[in-house]
Amino acid sequence: MPADLAVLDAYLKEGATQRRLDRGREGWTCKWEAGEEPLAQLLWPAAYAAAALLTEGELARVKECANDECTWLFVDMSKNRSRRWCDMKDCGNRAKARRHYRRTKKRREAT
Repeated sequence: MPADLAVLDAYLKEGATQRRLDRGREGWTCKWEAGEEPLAQLLWPAAYAAAALLTEGELARVKECANDECTWLFVDMSKNRSRRWCDMKDCGNRAKARRHYRRTKKRREAT
């Protein structure tokens, strides 16, 4: 865990040196300028979002997808906090299809 936080902290620091205010048509925004490694620029917003979640979010709502083959994390914003899948169209649908297949297979074998 400390190593993960060190990586996150490194991206936060790097992103902070590249963050600039920019005036757009609809007001001011923050933008990141490309640094020495332009691909790292993609990670800076994710690092800031992760830091915001750790410092301001409800960590109890962060869950890991129930699909054993998936390692994605998601924030469960459901009313009763019962969401199990990172995406119902993907992992959740596959799990439902597997359960349906097992049920129908058992019925066929029983007859």
